[in-house]
Amino acid sequence: MQDYLREFGKCFDSKVSMISEKCHSPGYHTMIPDGVIVHSTRENLQYAICLMESGGKKEISRAEKVIRKILSLQDTDPFSRTYGIWSWYFEEPLDKMNPPDWNWADFLGARMACIIRHHSKKLPAGLISQVRESLGHAGWCIFRRNVHLGYTNIAIMGGGVTAAAGEILKEKKLLDFGRERLRRIVEHIDFHGTFTEYNSPTYTFVALEEAERILDLVNDPMVRKHAERIRRTAWDVISKHFHPATQQWGGPQSRAYSNHIGPNLTKYISRQTGAEIKAQTSFQKAHIRLPSYIPELPCPKKFRSRFVRLTSIPFEFRTRFIRRDEKNRKTKNIYGDRIGTTWMDDAAALSSINHDDMWDQRRVVFGHWKTEEDPAVCLRLRFLHDGKDFCSALVRNSQKGPRVLSATTMILNRGDFHPHFDHPKDDIFQAKDFRLRYELAGKGVEVGKIGKDIFVLSAGKLRAVIHAAPGRFGPNTIKWEIGKEKDIVFVDAVCHHGKRKGFNFGTMGAVQLVSGLELIGKDQEPVKGKINIKRVKKDIYSAEWAGLKLVVPSAADNYPD
Repeated sequence: MQDYLREFGKCFDSKVSMISEKCHSPGYHTMIPDGVIVHSTRENLQYAICLMESGGKKEISRAEKVIRKILSLQDTDPFSRTYGIWSWYFEEPLDKMNPPDWNWADFLGARMACIIRHHSKKLPAGLISQVRESLGHAGWCIFRRNVHLGYTNIAIMGGGVTAAAGEILKEKKLLDFGRERLRRIVEHIDFHGTFTEYNSPTYTFVALEEAERILDLVNDPMVRKHAERIRRTAWDVISKHFHPATQQWGGPQSRAYSNHIGPNLTKYISRQTGAEIKAQTSFQKAHIRLPSYIPELPCPKKFRSRFVRLTSIPFEFRTRFIRRDEKNRKTKNIYGDRIGTTWMDDAAALSSINHDDMWDQRRVVFGHWKTEEDPAVCLRLRFLHDGKDFCSALVRNSQKGPRVLSATTMILNRGDFHPHFDHPKDDIFQAKDFRLRYELAGKGVEVGKIGKDIFVLSAGKLRAVIHAAPGRFGPNTIKWEIGKEKDIVFVDAVCHHGKRKGFNFGTMGAVQLVSGLELIGKDQEPVKGKINIKRVKKDIYSAEWAGLKLVVPSAADNYPD
């Protein structure tokens, strides 16, 4: 506790009564560049909770100042579009954000409920009255917004905040809303099979943490029953995809911010399972994190052994993440359910999703293996637009064991760097470079070409062999090349490189980009034979390789929500 407070106390800015930090922009919502000193509303409210947990007079006095500042930054006008929310940073008001983040009603509302439940006696009655009003504004904002259930972490968090607000403020409508939201989330899980924000290290953990928060803040029996079910679902997801040999969270993943799990999550899993899990060495200088002060609950016993050993070697399973209703589809083509395949053995893990876009948070083809130099080198498939991951590319995968056949097409209704925020108004993406990339990152990684249209990414005793097929990207012939940058090696399918030009995926012509991947030992022979591609009908082709098959549209289509 004191270590945390000393560390963050150094950043306290008495002029604004908030701690400061460097901005780390994800590329949307905030217009503030990386590295600029800012004052975060969410981190400061958590800091205030930490101060009150310490119990000292000076700390509580400072907490009071921080809370008053945060209260002043909430939009409390019920007629405002941004009613009930906060901006991310003191320096950037809501009307300057691009766009505002309505999730801040959920994130800060949860912390307001915690202050009322656990710290009311430490603060002046007048201030607690203001905190109660703030919680009400956040609750009604969540009620108005009413996010869809597929937005897993925010749907759960909002259900908890409104249920807590309903109990605390004696607002039956909010309590009923929160209870019903959580009931419908459980029903949604049962229908699809798991969280629709599938297998996300960040947001599965948020779902788990929010379930624990609900169990801490809310007394309603039905709310607690639903929260416990959500908690057990989260542990099921984590345990099923954990790879003991590399101590990594296997794929495929819908939303990930890193290729390895960080120290805070590894410590949490270790505490709750009893398994000794170490963070990747690249995280040794990770930023200190404010404690959540949510009472942690142990991992259910039935899941604990998976953090130590696989149930069989090799171990392979498929998970339906989204059950699709094709009758109401908004796409020209049938996609079917969204299904992940995960393969593991005592050294490596390889996974894929049968179809999804290639946003930078996706891990659509994803693997790890251990070497003598590196506990977990990382293999990943990406599609890049001028060096950044591109949301308007979609990959289809077929996997069996350590082999994956992939075909990439383009999407008509998706953004550039973000799925929703930056689609060009004229539907034309300007680009100097488009490329598909197989990437291997870690110590001692190597790249090479071992035959016509056959490339290899290797580390330690294993290698990923990439089999390329001739392809087209509209008017362009696809060219394959290899490269290396520090501890990253890659095999690229270059779709366009050179002068900046516009690409309208609806009119530029067919895309045919197919490749196969196999993970084998250094002494093993790769699969013989080329990828067999046949035209099925206009704008549809099939690809077959190593017993795997895909049927793929060559014309762009809408994203299969």
